[in-house]
Amino acid sequence: MGPPPRLSELEAPASSSNLCSTSTTTGSPAQLAPGGPKIGHWTQNLTSQSSSLDYSDYFHDALRDRCGVWLFRIDALKPMAVSARDAVHYGKFCVGDCYIVLHTYRKADTADSDDGDAARQHELYIWIGSESELDKRFCCAMYAVGLRNWLRLDCRVERETEGDESDEFLALFPDFAYLDASQAAESGLFITAAKRYPRRLYQLDGKRQIFFRLVEPDARSLASSHVYLYDVGMAIFIWQGRDASLSHRRQARMLGERLNKLERVGRASLEVLDEGHESASLMERLPNWSLRPAVAPVAEQVEDEAEPTETETIPAEQAETTDPTARLLADLAAQPVLYRASLSLADDLETHLVGRGTLLRAQLQSDQTYVLDGGTELFIWLGKRAEPERRLAAQELLARLVERTPRPPWVGLHKLVEHCESEFFKWKFKDW
Repeated sequence: MGPPPRLSELEAPASSSNLCSTSTTTGSPAQLAPGGPKIGHWTQNLTSQSSSLDYSDYFHDALRDRCGVWLFRIDALKPMAVSARDAVHYGKFCVGDCYIVLHTYRKADTADSDDGDAARQHELYIWIGSESELDKRFCCAMYAVGLRNWLRLDCRVERETEGDESDEFLALFPDFAYLDASQAAESGLFITAAKRYPRRLYQLDGKRQIFFRLVEPDARSLASSHVYLYDVGMAIFIWQGRDASLSHRRQARMLGERLNKLERVGRASLEVLDEGHESASLMERLPNWSLRPAVAPVAEQVEDEAEPTETETIPAEQAETTDPTARLLADLAAQPVLYRASLSLADDLETHLVGRGTLLRAQLQSDQTYVLDGGTELFIWLGKRAEPERRLAAQELLARLVERTPRPPWVGLHKLVEHCESEFFKWKFKDW
């Protein structure tokens, strides 16, 4: 494994910006053959080689003199510079990674000093994600010490851990947040198991307030009057019924692109398919395609931008159902209900009600835990400062909600941590 290319073009850091990027690796992780070297060997080898490393291959020598915040992520046993130009990721740290952060600045009382070396100050940090592998943690510490010695800095290396960051460290990133471990860089030592994604089929409904409703992942669920988003992880399909509205088509494509960009790091394939022109890939992945009814005659497609009536909340085919449970689940999809978990759960769950229908982000507080009931989908949301007892209470509250209303076997259950929310969860909040 050769060294990465030298940083020939130095990017200006964004010391007052919140731009950062998590780089995408394209190579496969190193694999250990059975009976191969053990952990003790690779740590000894790296330690013995660290003193002879040419750190200019990894760090630019201008780091010592140019003011700003410099960020490096450990990727395949090496520190990789993180760009300050990605508006999506800067200030977000992946819980499955480790980072080196160098802050170079001038003290206020030395801003006019002619002695540049005396005027410049440095802060050097390592940040450790709770789900990062052992090799990332070791390399992060080793390269941080090597960087300090190579630049001849007189500061110490401060260790920051996920969930216990210092105020000084957080001040460097105004929009500091966590990224899910699914976006982590590949380990250079351990074989990473491929993440498994459940199959989920979403139907778009509504006119004034468009929402996504989880339906059974079956080809017989597809109706010509609707648009569907079928998510199987690294493949995302948008199926457009012949009579589906143009507004639903636009919204489905927009969410599909966001889902791929923000949750799959742009690695998933995205297919937009019209009814009657399905790909073999979709028909292979969506069960019971051969049992789906024949395609209905083409209807005249019209824009459905007209304002609905105030009483319109669910599609007509759902409103006409005689099954009260199905009607309730459909209504919850259109008007989700947010509950707050408390240390002492009341028998009447309505006492935990926070909001229904129109939900706002401000209703989620960092020291609390919540359950969002969307009918065929339920979400547990854990605030980053919530105590362990409240997290357990949220699970108990979820269990009570499931007991109160029967759910289908394909119901979607999600546990989300603050700053790692899914796109489908965000969609249920008006201002997200």
